[in-house]
Amino acid sequence: MIERKFIKEKLNDYKIQEFLQKNFERSSYSHAIIQKTPLGDKIVIFSSRPGMIVGKGGENLRKLTQDLKELKIQNPQIDVQEIDNAMIDASIVTEKIVEMFLKMGTGRFKFIGHNMCEKVLGAGAIGVQITLAGRIPAARAKMWKFIGGFLPKCGSIAYTQVNENFKVANLKTGAIGVRVKILPPNIRMPDEVIVLGETIQEKKAENIPEIKKRIINEKKDETESKKEKKSEEKPKAEKEKKSEPEKEKLKKAGKKSAKKEDELKK
Repeated sequence: MIERKFIKEKLNDYKIQEFLQKNFERSSYSHAIIQKTPLGDKIVIFSSRPGMIVGKGGENLRKLTQDLKELKIQNPQIDVQEIDNAMIDASIVTEKIVEMFLKMGTGRFKFIGHNMCEKVLGAGAIGVQITLAGRIPAARAKMWKFIGGFLPKCGSIAYTQVNENFKVANLKTGAIGVRVKILPPNIRMPDEVIVLGETIQEKKAENIPEIKKRIINEKKDETESKKEKKSEEKPKAEKEKKSEPEKEKLKKAGKKSAKKEDELKK
């Protein structure tokens, strides 16, 4: 019995989500959160244009509350919140692509795909993939993919963190399916390395004054040692200069003595 109750609640939530998507099809509707409180069901609607959802003087919200009461929701409380960065939301991006197809047609589908990829990456997303399926540009159906950044295809991040949405653009030439996958920023990847403590750059920045002091002291020591060597070399050079004439005299005296010995032997 309890399981059936939970299933009914989830089915009602799914019906509300579908109803909201159809009702706010071209008003930059992103998603909705349904919270159950003792006073009633609280529905938080997220959109990049909250004024389109509220309407003039809250007309749209009044109609919405009446429609939700018909869906057997007791005392619905509606709250509208604005999205800060709309280009990271997949549902809003798909809606913009559909609007561009309705305005431009299928002739400039490559411009639409590349332009939206650049905008999503410029907004700070890690990766994006846009797939277009339909009669583009010829009569036969084809599928085109526009990929930018890094987007995981498998694993827990691909199933839990990637924001995905699908919409259809109904044109005169035929229907075009638009699927968008976005990996938002500020997500920790499993292969990301975090260095605990001070980083190498911070340590280098802290050690710069110490390194400068060491270099200055080393240069001072080198100059002092050079001066000492020069002061020690000067007296040696002077002594050598003084001893050179004495050596020459001794050489001459030795030569004379050798000549006298030769004469005596003869």
